[in-house]
Amino acid sequence: MSNIIKNAAVALKGFAMGAANVIPGVSGGTIALLTGIFNELIEALNAILSVSSWKRLLKGEVKEFWKNIHGTFLFWLGVGVIVSVFSLAKLMEYVLAYHPIQTWAFFFGLIVVSGAYMLYDIKGWKVADGLWLVFGVFLKGPERETDQSDQRGPLVMRYQPVLKKD
Repeated sequence: MSNIIKNAAVALKGFAMGAANVIPGVSGGTIALLTGIFNELIEALNAILSVSSWKRLLKGEVKEFWKNIHGTFLFWLGVGVIVSVFSLAKLMEYVLAYHPIQTWAFFFGLIVVSGAYMLYDIKGWKVADGLWLVFGVFLKGPERETDQSDQRGPLVMRYQPVLKKD
């Protein structure tokens, strides 16, 4: 695949991540996982935090630094995210206000698929692992409330712990 096509694909994935980030409660990381760039994103972020990367930059090894931190990948991903956030913010505000159920259903579907994808990817499940999964699901439960003062629309999802402290 040519560099132009590869960079455009990364920018489009960044655009999708930015769109997800505009929706409250939906993560760009979910989109990164679904589009297959999650591992490279984590590697790039770890490289940025690495002292050895910064030593290369301080020694003047700019090309090595850029390659080590996956600079081209991060640049095009960032371009996609920024363009998406600025171009879709008003659209997302509109669809949340006038089509909240369809919008939430779409993003909830993405979350469910990413969860299923992650569960499928884990090998060697044990009974205790399954119990931890069930415990995690029931530890936090959704609480729905109607808030007419909210400008985004009549349905607002808010998550609170099932176990409340007095």
